[in-house]
Amino acid sequence: MQKKIDKLILIPYVMLILFLVIVIGFGFVHPDSDGALRGVFSAPVMVLLLIAGVLLYLLVMGVLFRRLPGEEGKSPCYMLIIASVLAVGLQVFLTVHYPLQIWWDNTSVLTSAISNVYNMPECFDFEYFNQLGHQNCFLGFTVFMVFIGKLLGVSLAKLPLFLSLADVAAVDLSAAGILMILDRVKGRRAMQRVLIFMLLCPGTYLWCAYYYTTNISLLFASTYFFLYYACMQKEHSLKFYVCFGALAAFSSQFRATLLLCVIASLVFYLFRRPKKPLILLLAGGVGALIVICFLNAAYKEIIPDYDEEARFPVTHWVMMSFQGNGEYNDEDLAFTASFPTHAQKAEATKAELMRRIKEMGPSGVAALFFRKTVHNWSYGNHSYYPMFNRNDRLTDLLWTPDHFFSFYLQQIFHLTQLLLVLFGMGKALLTFGKREEKISYDDLIRIFLLGGFCFYLLWETYPYYSVGFLPVLFYLSADGLAAVEKTAGLLFASGEDASNTAKSADTNALRKKLSGRGIAAAGVAVAAAAGILAIFAKTPFPATVKPVVTQKKFHSMYYMENGSLFTQSFVADRGFDTIRFWIGKKDLAKETGGLYDIMIEGEKSGRVFLERYDTRGMHSIDEFTRTFPRVNVQGSERFSIIITKVEEQDGNKDTNPLGIGAYDLPVDAYLYGSLCEDGTDTGMDMFFNVTDGGPDDIITLY
Repeated sequence: MQKKIDKLILIPYVMLILFLVIVIGFGFVHPDSDGALRGVFSAPVMVLLLIAGVLLYLLVMGVLFRRLPGEEGKSPCYMLIIASVLAVGLQVFLTVHYPLQIWWDNTSVLTSAISNVYNMPECFDFEYFNQLGHQNCFLGFTVFMVFIGKLLGVSLAKLPLFLSLADVAAVDLSAAGILMILDRVKGRRAMQRVLIFMLLCPGTYLWCAYYYTTNISLLFASTYFFLYYACMQKEHSLKFYVCFGALAAFSSQFRATLLLCVIASLVFYLFRRPKKPLILLLAGGVGALIVICFLNAAYKEIIPDYDEEARFPVTHWVMMSFQGNGEYNDEDLAFTASFPTHAQKAEATKAELMRRIKEMGPSGVAALFFRKTVHNWSYGNHSYYPMFNRNDRLTDLLWTPDHFFSFYLQQIFHLTQLLLVLFGMGKALLTFGKREEKISYDDLIRIFLLGGFCFYLLWETYPYYSVGFLPVLFYLSADGLAAVEKTAGLLFASGEDASNTAKSADTNALRKKLSGRGIAAAGVAVAAAAGILAIFAKTPFPATVKPVVTQKKFHSMYYMENGSLFTQSFVADRGFDTIRFWIGKKDLAKETGGLYDIMIEGEKSGRVFLERYDTRGMHSIDEFTRTFPRVNVQGSERFSIIITKVEEQDGNKDTNPLGIGAYDLPVDAYLYGSLCEDGTDTGMDMFFNVTDGGPDDIITLY
């Protein structure tokens, strides 16, 4: 009976291998692939570039692995320690030098957290949290972080940077947790290989500072798996299991995918039946109950006037996933929000879901699942397009869509990682019958990853969500990395080392034919061939996102066509003396225009700045930068930028109206206040900077 139960583990093995083959085959190699390189190159060129990049990655890692110390005494590799410190330093530099604009969900979360900590009720986004209750735990966590920031003296303008640094810490601590597990499960050498692989991951530096549940959840996942491994090794006190249950409950409330950790461990229990399972589950349940009660009490404090009827049902997210690639869309959000009660929302979304399924039919649903799998898991950059306050040549090289280098590098790394995971899965499947212990700790990780693939078949999805599974992907890369080191030993060995490495005449013959120089030359040849073909192929990287909003760029000009008054509010928490924004008119080729008063006014400070601006004769967009006597702010104060139409050349007709640089994020970009025209919200934000004359902005755009 036990042998039959053990063989059930082969089912997730086969399913996970199937998912990986689909993602690799159709996300990277297929001509209609859904990866980040789609549309950049023709299929043959893309495949050659991918092969060249993978070979280069494997070659570099093989060379580095050969220089690692052995397992003897488990001595630390000081070069890896130094490299890790430098990597963290680079992360901090990029995070501080390129402050991220917080946007989408975390803008509402941050402003609502500020509302709680600083007693600013006007900042709370009731509509957002009434609808999206699954973000409540993230709000509670952010309230705690903002409170810590306040104790440390972090200003409101610097809170986004503070949260980004906290995000970097969560990502790095998560990586440390996985490395600690590897050290205990697979040995020091395996841990060192994976650490090198992590250090070669472009995402370690490029998207680790984005403050969102996906990144923060990495820390909870790694901690959960580490404690679970501790549970497997020996019995602990009941307090330990209560705390473990509390962590599981908090993690599951923080992000839905972390519930998969709990499900995976329960499935694993069926195979590895521990001692005293009932006592362990009861103790964990007590801890979970304590946390859930605490969170519910906290929600009542941090979310005043919560409207239960406005809450979106679970069926909303499933319904939303049954269209296109399964991504979020505003139409479905508006559809669900249009029903007044929670019961009506649930009934309507369920009916719409069934209608879509019936319309698709079995083949359509299968095709949707296929598209969602490829779309969610095949992006090496995880569709991460950051927005910065600062723009320079390094920004253009690493992040903007006009430069395809970083996208290509991230795609290559992701493909390499998936191939290593696939190799490990294949090896585990082929050697299953030879193992003394059929069910191992690795199987817990595999079940969790399989759960992620299955979960996003039914749930609203987006490529960035796959970031939450990076720690387990690194863990499952360990067996493939061991094979890379073994292969490197065969290819680079010589002399006495070669005689110790070669085990047979066949191995010696292989080593003679395939030298390290030969592999390097092959990689260079493939890369050169791809480069030559790329010259004749479609080379510009297509613009997939709006231009980055920085001091040098904005999304568009918004023109004063429907009124005569622009207002944009902002909050300053320290003195300032400079304002900068972009101004123009609709038809720059014409001499026509008008006169406009531009003013800054504070709730306490009164009028700060006033200038009359003439757009007649203006033939280019102007960077409007003005310095005025310093405004000293006590605490924090709300200011408004006010632009008033005074006179037009052609009477009252808007023949050539004034325009200002603006962008249309779906949520307010500032702590509060948005661009209004004659008191009506335009749904946009004016693009401006307010500074103290130094390099740092008083207002951080998020």
